[in-house]
Amino acid sequence: MSDSQPPGPPPGWGEVPGGGTPGQPPGQNPGATPPPTPGASPWGQAQPVPPGGGGGFPSQPAFGGGFGGASEASQAQTALILSISGAVLSLLLGWCCFPIGLIGMGLCGAGIYLSVQETNGIAEGRRDAAGASQANAAKIVGIVGIAISVLGVIAAIALNFL
Repeated sequence: MSDSQPPGPPPGWGEVPGGGTPGQPPGQNPGATPPPTPGASPWGQAQPVPPGGGGGFPSQPAFGGGFGGASEASQAQTALILSISGAVLSLLLGWCCFPIGLIGMGLCGAGIYLSVQETNGIAEGRRDAAGASQANAAKIVGIVGIAISVLGVIAAIALNFL
């Protein structure tokens, strides 16, 4: 058996274990600066929030600035949609209906034009480089779509006039 005495009662609510005053660690000089009040800012008075809600950091650009300083919105997705829709129209209906083949060709041409504009904007730094792969895909699909349109128009002419 041991000769040690049983530990004393645990500290009560608001008491510091080992003595001392509440709010200060044991052994700290009671004349030292007390800790900040809960909820108070340790950096001074809070700044008022502007009417628009504030939010963000002062050095953060407004919405639309994008990462990397791109100032124009990307048109790569629009170019890809135009190229795909033109290629699908040309493939499915261009061979049997001459005007739909021309519409498909026009959509593919618009997709190629937008993809070239997007590629030039990325090269000049006006647009975000994240749209480069979509712009290249739109250009390729547009070229294939125009080739299908030309073959479809030739097939439509051959079927209707021969």
